[in-house]
This record gives sequence, C-alpha cells and structure tokens, in this order.
Amino acid sequence: MVSFHDDSFMAIPYRQLEEFAELWKSEVGIPFAVYGVIPNYVKQDKFDLLTWAGMNRVRMGIQSGSQQILDFYKRPTPPARILEAGEVIASFAPKFHVPPAYDIIVDNPIETRQDVIDTLELLYRMDRPYTLFIYSLKVIPNTDLERSMRERGVDLEAIDSSYFVIPPRVGNLLLYVLTLCRPPRRLFDRLLPHVEASSTPQRLYPRLGVVLRTLYLTKRALSHVSRMDYSILPGWTGYVMWRLGVVTFWQRHVLRQPPRPARLNKPERVDAEPSDGSTQIRLSPRRNTA
Repeated sequence: MVSFHDDSFMAIPYRQLEEFAELWKSEVGIPFAVYGVIPNYVKQDKFDLLTWAGMNRVRMGIQSGSQQILDFYKRPTPPARILEAGEVIASFAPKFHVPPAYDIIVDNPIETRQDVIDTLELLYRMDRPYTLFIYSLKVIPNTDLERSMRERGVDLEAIDSSYFVIPPRVGNLLLYVLTLCRPPRRLFDRLLPHVEASSTPQRLYPRLGVVLRTLYLTKRALSHVSRMDYSILPGWTGYVMWRLGVVTFWQRHVLRQPPRPARLNKPERVDAEPSDGSTQIRLSPRRNTA
C-alpha cells in the first residue's frame, strides 16, 4: 500500500494523470491512497482513471461546514462544493474504495453554536459511506492562527493534551453518530438543541463517548479488512496475510475490478524506419479502448 500525501495531487492535469495511471498499473500494480484531497479538485473523470490504476482510498479536508469558519481558516471551498465533491467520492465506495475519510476540526473557541450545527448539518447531508478524522484544535504559539485568535480577543489556553483527545460534548458525540449512520431526521432535529459551542460550559458524557468511539473505530477497521487493506492496523497482520497469499487472492478474485476508462484521443509517438536508413518520427492518435 502506497500513500500520497499531496494536497495538489488531484490538481494535476488529466493527461499527466493518465500517463501516471498507465505506468502505475503496468509497472507497480499495487493499491494506493491519496491524502489531502481538496474538494475543488475532485473530478469524476480523474477518479475513474485513478481508481482503475489502483487508488482505493482518499482523504479529504472539510474542517467545517460553516462558511464563517471556512473563511477564518482561509479555505476557498464553500459547503456546496464540499457536498458536490462528496457525491463523486462516495460513488466509488464500497464498490471500489474503502469509505473515504474526511477531516473535521472541533473545539475552535471562535465557533458559535450555529457554526457547530452547520458542520453537523453538512455531514448529515453528505453522501455515504464515509468516516471522519476528528481533531481538536490546538493553537501553536507564534503562528498566524494564534495572532488571528488574539485579534478576536480569544484567551488561548496552553496546549495540555493531544489533538486526538476529543472532549465528549454533545456536538462532538454527534460526529461519531454520523459516521455510524444517518439518524432519522426527526431524531436528529431533537438532538440538535442540545448542541453548544465548545466555549460554552456544558455537560460531558465520557462513558457514552467511549462507546461511540469504540463503535466508530470498529466500523472503520472492518471497512478496511473487507478490502484486505491493513495499512491502518498495527502489527504483523497485514504482512502475514500478504505472505500467505490471502491479500492477493482477495484483491484479484473477490473484489470488483473497476473498468478501464475511455482514453482521450491524443498524439502518440511512433517510430518508423524509412528506406534511406534515417530515423523518422510520426504522430498518430491513440485508439480508444474499452
């Protein structure tokens, strides 16, 4: 399994991605993942091409469903475009991909209650399946983010915990719920009034948090194992399964293989040797193949 950590990977022109896909498919031939996908660059034709080449997982940054907070983070993608990108990505899972992972930032002290609700509403509307990578905001000293916070009069606390530690507030717990299922609209509407901004004193639910996080991690692990992807699991499990041939057999004979996308007509170099012994190069279009 190879992981590309490149925010601009999907911004590469299609012609170059086509060349990469053909070389990867013929000479490497193993699954790969793309991390840091920017919603603005998500295109159906590029996903068709890369999935055929071996892409089986993507991770996309959302951070927030509130336009106000997206502007604060200087992210140029509006919520409507995030939904459009999610529709394209979700169409490949679980048929060809592990469910995509979307990054969400919580515990931002400038977020209002409505900002938190906007994020939950966006995720409620997102096409499924998906999972979330949830991070608690930690502001590093002497950064632009810290200066922006202080300009807004925010009294920043010292960093005393990891950004993986998610306080079990109602708003944060609902994120875990949304990774597990889309609850009935009536039930969701009854839960939203209990959501507060992270800066508002509120009750915590640590036991419920442990239960929901355990279910969330279990579902995430099962989605990877079902495609014989052990890249997120520690230890020797993946190596042993590969050495025994289980991974190869599963990928070749059990999992569905994506169809080869139609190629664009583009010039191809063809060498021809004329009768005078000189070398001549002519250009001919590639044929479309299924």
